[in-house]
Amino acid sequence: MDLERREFVAAGATALGGALAGCSGDDDENGNEEETPTEADNEQPDEPLGIDHVRFAAEEPSDYREYEAVENATYTADEVVWIYYEPVGFAVEDAGDGEGRIDLSLELTVTEPSGTDSASFDEEIEREILPEANRDDQWLVWSYQPATGADPGEYTAELTIVDQVADEEVSETVTFTIEGT
Repeated sequence: MDLERREFVAAGATALGGALAGCSGDDDENGNEEETPTEADNEQPDEPLGIDHVRFAAEEPSDYREYEAVENATYTADEVVWIYYEPVGFAVEDAGDGEGRIDLSLELTVTEPSGTDSASFDEEIEREILPEANRDDQWLVWSYQPATGADPGEYTAELTIVDQVADEEVSETVTFTIEGT
């Protein structure tokens, strides 16, 4: 079972929003030392870290909120399970030159109806972002391909996001069904 595709994309050509403020010194011959970033150098979100708009999709989503929903979250054993979700409330730290930086750890664990872990995937996203980007248009997608002969029943997927900048973590658990053949 391999993760087919994971994405972190934004609507348009930008990734996240907000102009960032902060300052840093230069390490030069006069003994000036580079300043350590403080919480004031980071753009803190207006809302707590969260996972919003979790949806199961029939195929790979094409863009922000552009997917065909599978309302009952039921798949056959030969279908790819697509899980779309939106991270919210993540912090942005000052990267200098008017840019910011995000640092997120993502993890997905799928558990079979028997209680056995079926798959676990993780990814790190550390990226510089432009100040005019829109923080609200961020989305992620995970795919899960059940093993040949997968047991029918209810599967559990635990989604976890860790914001390394704000040192916060959030998890969301969702379920989907694999039909018997």
